[in-house]
Amino acid sequence: MAKYGKLEWNQRNIINASEEIFHRLDETHYREPEFAYKKIDQYYERFDIPEATTREGIINFIPRRWPGRGGQDAICNVILAYTRTAAALEEMVRRIVFKHYKIPEQSTGYIFRMMKYKEVNFGCSDHTNREFFAVLDLNQVDGLEMKYDGRWREIGVKPSTFLVMAGEPLKDWSEGKIHPLKHRVTMLGNRERYSVGLFSYYNEQAESSRAMVKQMSKLRIESSKSKAKDIPKEQVERSRRS
Repeated sequence: MAKYGKLEWNQRNIINASEEIFHRLDETHYREPEFAYKKIDQYYERFDIPEATTREGIINFIPRRWPGRGGQDAICNVILAYTRTAAALEEMVRRIVFKHYKIPEQSTGYIFRMMKYKEVNFGCSDHTNREFFAVLDLNQVDGLEMKYDGRWREIGVKPSTFLVMAGEPLKDWSEGKIHPLKHRVTMLGNRERYSVGLFSYYNEQAESSRAMVKQMSKLRIESSKSKAKDIPKEQVERSRRS
């Protein structure tokens, strides 16, 4: 558990942004819906934004003509402020852990995940994370449980605290000294709930993700140029004069 004041101020903003993104799912064309949006089952769905600590990564996901208040810039600024601060927390924890266990530093990238839980007495099934670390903001979601010594134990997450969890790669990199715990969410209630998390991954995965973001950006620019060519010359001249 971590209480990180630099993240607290943006906590409400990022949850509001998550709600808005999910609510506009049917009316908005996202950049890469087949990659970003995943409906895991009828109770749980999520959005994944790769390279979310960079403006380029977020802009490649949020449509240019975002219908929300303030447009694309406003919601991108909210996400970017949150992910960069969460990344600073993850980096601080990672350096402490790596130094203690004498693990060589790795080149890391980040995926930002927004999660929505439907209004039923359910949650997500038990699992471990495949990333190095996860910084989870469970502000609206209770019922987090971890399996320890063969028993499921509920983890009480206080308001304005963040959970930093180790993932599967750390077990290999620490030669078995660090064990990722299985965890799950079981909820009771009659309202939809939202949470967010920043997940770090390493080396080849990071480079592959950065290459993908650059390719998406290149395609976006080429698409804009192509659309510009289709505009009649007379219309362009009138626009310039005005």
